[in-house]
Amino acid sequence: RHLEDSTEQSFISWRAAKDDFTQHSHIKWGKLKSEERAVEKQLRTYKGDPARLVDIARQCIVFETVENLRQCLVAIDSDAATCILRIKNRLDPDLDSALSAGYRDVALNLVSH
Repeated sequence: RHLEDSTEQSFISWRAAKDDFTQHSHIKWGKLKSEERAVEKQLRTYKGDPARLVDIARQCIVFETVENLRQCLVAIDSDAATCILRIKNRLDPDLDSALSAGYRDVALNLVSH
């Protein structure tokens, strides 16, 4: 989470935010994918392979600028307790945005140890 009251760009880790109740009003925690939807996706999309189901827990961070996004990605990448498994960059100008009705984002699949 970006610290909005700071004059410089800084972020706090999930581990710090989850235990700091003063931060909770700034965070909307994501929900887990339902068991029904997980099984459906596993069967329809991944041909029954549960190892390919990597988006069970979801979280969203909204940034005002691409630079803020970049800084957060650097912070995530430098966190020794976090491993980035995959990045989907739908901000790439070479991506045909018509395929997603103009929707743009950067999606990460992470493992936190």
